[in-house]
Amino acid sequence: MDANRSWNFTELLGWPRAIRVRLVLAILLILVYLLLEWFSFLQDFRGLPVSPWNPGLGVLFAFMLARRLAYGFVLFAAILASELFLLEMRTPWPVVTIIAAIASGIYTMAAAAIRSIVRDGLEFDRVRDIGTLAAVGAIASLISAALLSATFIPGLVQQRSIMLQMFVGDLTGIMVMTPLALRLLRMNYDNLFRRGNVAKYAEAPLHVLAIGLTLAVISQTGLDEAYILVVPIVITAVRYGFDGACVAIAGIQFGLGIMLHAMGAGADAFFEFQTTMLALTAAGLSVGAEVNARIRADNLARKAEAELQKAKEANVQAERFAIVEGMASALAHEINQPMTAIRALVRSSQVLIDSEKPDLPRASTNLGTVIVQVDHAAAVLRKMRDFLKRRQLDLKRTSTHDLLARAPMLSRSQIPGDIAIGSEIGEEYFVDVDPVQINQVFLNLIHNSAQAIRSAPTIQGRIELGAVKKSDPERVEFFVRDNGPGVPPKRAKSLFEPLKTSKGDGLGLGLAICANIVEAHGGQIRLESGKPGATEFRFWVPLKR
Repeated sequence: MDANRSWNFTELLGWPRAIRVRLVLAILLILVYLLLEWFSFLQDFRGLPVSPWNPGLGVLFAFMLARRLAYGFVLFAAILASELFLLEMRTPWPVVTIIAAIASGIYTMAAAAIRSIVRDGLEFDRVRDIGTLAAVGAIASLISAALLSATFIPGLVQQRSIMLQMFVGDLTGIMVMTPLALRLLRMNYDNLFRRGNVAKYAEAPLHVLAIGLTLAVISQTGLDEAYILVVPIVITAVRYGFDGACVAIAGIQFGLGIMLHAMGAGADAFFEFQTTMLALTAAGLSVGAEVNARIRADNLARKAEAELQKAKEANVQAERFAIVEGMASALAHEINQPMTAIRALVRSSQVLIDSEKPDLPRASTNLGTVIVQVDHAAAVLRKMRDFLKRRQLDLKRTSTHDLLARAPMLSRSQIPGDIAIGSEIGEEYFVDVDPVQINQVFLNLIHNSAQAIRSAPTIQGRIELGAVKKSDPERVEFFVRDNGPGVPPKRAKSLFEPLKTSKGDGLGLGLAICANIVEAHGGQIRLESGKPGATEFRFWVPLKR
């Protein structure tokens, strides 16, 4: 062996690493069991180890549930060790071995029964799981207590007394320590100090102080007032859920033990408290489980809502691409016209410049027309891009007054000066919207109104904007109203469908883009009125998201 290498007894035996780790863990669990049993006022009664509550059993029971049933052998060894080190081996070895075998065997079978009933993670933060743990734990505790007391305790009166103490002690140990140990074994420690949890942990000293003060009150008034401990237990459970309930209940048990040790009280005083503690434990765990159920339901609702939103966005995207095939021919037509014109104009300009007597003014006019055609082609491509691209909303709390004031200013440069644009500034509301995209909706609707008015030169054009509050659902409804020639009923049915246009120079995407933007905000757009002289489009967004 290398002289510089530290040797290990289990390595000398040639045991695999997994076995060495399990052996060390078993020894540690036995030491924890002994410490907890000492703390719980363990005492010997005619060879039987009796304590007001059995926290060591609760810890090892959790390992049998969460890891493997083989920890029943560790419980067997721990009971033997408690007889040897805590009770000074007052009972013969064969009797102690039988007691340890009976107790460990019963609780191992109980753990196997619970594992077969609870199959979804063994988190035990559901009311159903707590009920299973309580029911199976009570049956196992009753069988163990009855069998051991009937076997080793003479006299019916003494048997009943010891059986009751063993039953309450074992069941309390399981109900208090097993859920806590299971949560510690299965906790995701990577998320323990997430930013959202830091504030909650900062409050923890206040909860500890509340429990300490309540125990101090009980120490002065007597254990008859122990029921007031339900207040800090429930408060902690509501704030921290099932984990908080487990910690609060165990903290009260240990706090009470420390208090009784300091007062010099015995096991009898501790036992008087345990029946009350069982009721407090059931109440606290139930409240914690309900809080966890509410948290799970909220998380599932948020997840479902997010998935639904993704599905909606995916469907919208799929619908957009489904019309690409139909859009291709319209796009080719719209692009081919300016490209043909550009080629002819550039060729003509080339001839004009290369001639013996260059005609620069005509060439300049041709190039100006080329720029117009290029701008037209770019506009066509931009409209298709705007329709196809997937928008990400940048929601901001925005005043309706700001939206109604900004839209006319943005559109003024594109609207002939003889068309009046105004806003009806009524009551101010605040909505969560992407102001840039909502302004785009206004611009498209105003542009359409202006085009319709220009198609009827005799009309003195007027465009009005406004917003009103509506209910069911609670929303803010915007309108764009003009006195143009109106919208024919046949045309009204397909207004918001892409590629449906009555204009000779359009793709029919403007209103489709408006519909996509409004629907992304959770609202709807519609033609409120298509009457000549009173054409009105309306779209709404939720007042609260």
